[in-house]
Amino acid sequence: MSAAIETSTVPANPPAMASTNPDAATVPAPRKFKASDLPLPSATRTAIEGLAHSFKKKGGYDAIRKQVWEKFEASVRTNSISALVVHA
Repeated sequence: MSAAIETSTVPANPPAMASTNPDAATVPAPRKFKASDLPLPSATRTAIEGLAHSFKKKGGYDAIRKQVWEKFEASVRTNSISALVVHA
């Protein structure tokens, strides 16, 4: 009997690495997917893009950003985190 050998394929052009530091671990940058990348019917794709557009226009992102910032400022570790960021 012969055993089948599984081989992994390596892409010809690997994605760009996130860091230019040769000592850092090389991790590819995460890919940002769009609704157009998905195999969806055009009606579904249009609905998704419409929801995303209205969320942006009605200030959904700003509301979430403000909420996160308020929680950060109310946290106990605000000063220690800020100090770490400034000294990094």
